[in-house]
This record gives sequence, structure tokens and C-alpha cells, in this order.
Amino acid sequence: NGTGYVPRIARTLRTQAHTVTLLNLGIPAAVLSPTIYQLARSRGRDIPANFFDHELPLLPQTATLVTIFGGGNDANALGFAIQQGAAGTTDLATYIDTQVRAYGSDFDRLTQRVRAWATGAFVVVLNLPNLASLPYSATLTLRDRQALQRIAVGFSREANRQQGPGVVVIDLMCDTRMYQSNIYSSDGFHPNDAGYQILGAEVVKALTTSSYPAPKTSCPQMTL
Repeated sequence: NGTGYVPRIARTLRTQAHTVTLLNLGIPAAVLSPTIYQLARSRGRDIPANFFDHELPLLPQTATLVTIFGGGNDANALGFAIQQGAAGTTDLATYIDTQVRAYGSDFDRLTQRVRAWATGAFVVVLNLPNLASLPYSATLTLRDRQALQRIAVGFSREANRQQGPGVVVIDLMCDTRMYQSNIYSSDGFHPNDAGYQILGAEVVKALTTSSYPAPKTSCPQMTL
């Protein structure tokens, strides 16, 4: 009876006469990337898990649908590490771009392992909106918002690269609905029921549309 996007997908598919067995492997505050997991923990951020080491091993080999929605916690964890001095004397943009590439490598490995293990699974990846335009970032300094934007846009670019046979990417970055403040909970970061309704419906659309569009390479939402 949950109102997150995952139970919403399951309920919708059941109403469409599909047989659904749901295994929700989501861990609150988990990050996708083991690289960022180690980086942020070394800087004192309490992160409980990462997708690769703590969720992927529990994936059933018989899974026929896998959704991957990560990167938001990674972006915030990387931003925290930067605030704690992780970039050192390195140019900030260069440091962020290096971390984005590492995140992308981890994402590649995750998708490849999912596909190799659950060979019959269709994979749906959700990229990130521009986190610097979400309500929770409004109190950040301009420098921190610009850094968050560079991270989020970079992470979404890496998510977009996962698109291919058996993998579809839902483009939240360029979806104007993702920038309406009324779809977020009081923390300004997590979607509320209305936000999760949008996410769930979009995943179902991706599953039931024969020519679901590929994510855009550019859009106005990528810049503040």
C-alpha cells in the first residue's frame, strides 16, 4: 500500500492483468556508486549502503523488470565531500568531472552486472533532474549550486549512456514537471505523493510504449 513510485508501478501493472511479484531493494540514504560511498564515508558522512555492494547481490536471477533510480544521494554526498575539502587544490570543475566519470564507470558496471545476472530482465533507468533547481538547494551559495548542477547534469549524462538493447532511460532532467515545487515533500528533495505518482506513471509508460523516446542530450533545464 505504499505511495512511492515502486509500489505504484506494481499496483498499476496488476490492474493491467500482469502478475507481479515485487522485491523492493531500496535502502534509504544509499548511494549508487561504491566510489562515492568510500569518498563520502572517508569525509565523515554516514552512508548506510551502495547499490553495487549491498543491493545487487540480492537481485533474483529470475527478475523480469529492474528499475534503477540513483544518483541523488550520490550528488549530495559528493557535494558534502567537496565542502569538507575533498577537492583540495584541484580546480573544482576538473575535480567534479573526474568524480562524474568514476560514477559513470560504476553505473556501467552495475547495469552490466544486472544484465548478466538477470538475463531476462528489462531495465528501466531514471536519470536525475537538475538538483540545483530543486527547492532544497535554494539556500545554497551560488558556488555550491553551480557545483551541484555540474554534478547532477554529469550524473544524468552517465545514466543516459545506459540506454540500449533491453535498457530504457526515463529523462527526468528535461521533464518540466520535475521542477514544480509542489511535487516535493517538506525537505525539498524527496518527491511527495504527487511526485511519486509522476515517476510511477512514467515508468509504466516506458514499459507499455513501443517507441518510448530516448533522453535528450540538451535542454534549458540543464542550466540555472
